[in-house]
Amino acid sequence: MGNCFSIARDIKSCQKQGIKVMLSIGGASFSYSLTSNDDAKNVSYYLWHNFLGGNSSSRPLGDAILDGIDFAIGGSPSTQHWEDLAHHLKSHSTRRKKVYLSAAPQCLFPDSTLDIALQTGLFDYIWVQFYNNPICQYSKGNIDNLLNAWHQWTTSLKVGKIFLGLPASPTATVSGYVPIDLLTSEIIDVIRMSSNYGGVMLWSRYDDKKYGYSKMISENHICTQQRQIKCKRHNNGFIESLGYMATTCFIVSESESIGRLCCEVICRNNCSCNAYAPLNFVNNTGCQLWSKGARFIKGSTTHLQRVYFVKQKGGKAKPLKKPKSDKKDYDEIDMANIQKKKEEEKALKELKAKAQQKGSFGGSGLKKSGKK
Repeated sequence: MGNCFSIARDIKSCQKQGIKVMLSIGGASFSYSLTSNDDAKNVSYYLWHNFLGGNSSSRPLGDAILDGIDFAIGGSPSTQHWEDLAHHLKSHSTRRKKVYLSAAPQCLFPDSTLDIALQTGLFDYIWVQFYNNPICQYSKGNIDNLLNAWHQWTTSLKVGKIFLGLPASPTATVSGYVPIDLLTSEIIDVIRMSSNYGGVMLWSRYDDKKYGYSKMISENHICTQQRQIKCKRHNNGFIESLGYMATTCFIVSESESIGRLCCEVICRNNCSCNAYAPLNFVNNTGCQLWSKGARFIKGSTTHLQRVYFVKQKGGKAKPLKKPKSDKKDYDEIDMANIQKKKEEEKALKELKAKAQQKGSFGGSGLKKSGKK
């Protein structure tokens, strides 16, 4: 195997940002297998010393230490001894450095090759591939096959986290692409209820960077994360008004993947929100919020827009009140100066009182002459 020293710095950079970097073994080729437990043990030693925390004079990645091994055993003709390899690799874990194991099985449960290995409970992450498998993937508006398969995976295995593996674009795989609005509105809300839900895995990084699928998931997830939570003051819903806001708003998102209903969810979960509106009024996308004290001019002929206000019990919009003036926070020095000033004022009052009683500071008083 040749050397790839040039990417060692990139690996370390990712790890400094908390991103785990794994070595994926296997692939679609049908030319590999493990013949025995000893064979699995030897492979684990090779991987440990050349890619993980061991020592070797021929490390392909130089001094970069990977976080673990990913089992992409989709093309092996043999189902045996992969569990042995998992055990041997995990035996190298220490308190200082854990060896992570992950796997990328097909969505049909149980996996025909890795089932025995996955049943060991040694795997930290499983990226289930819900694509190129019509029997367990999304297809033509039908999400039932995908959700049923997800339920099987998440309730049948004792593992760390399970990820929903999807294509990052319509052309990334043969089949299984899920439109982003469907994923965030109907699928994520269901699968995230699983206790071992880990997130979404995308194939591939090239397609994701080109089409921005992961970015759209993050933006839409602002809504799906909080859909079940509401502020009590928002229980009566919102009322639409035409006009424009004369007060600067708080812009939550400029993305066209955030619709008006998503913006409403964001406002519902922000108890200081008194009004919201799409940022782009042409296609009702993006999101902007206003709190109490925002000034609304109703029925203006210029800058006309639809703004949605928190509704009162009687059906009217809540009045926009002026915000209370903020109280100043004082530190210890400020408090000491304030106390000193109070004491000086008190002493001055006492001094004036004595002066009035005695008539003068000297004690003899001021005598008023009767002469002109």
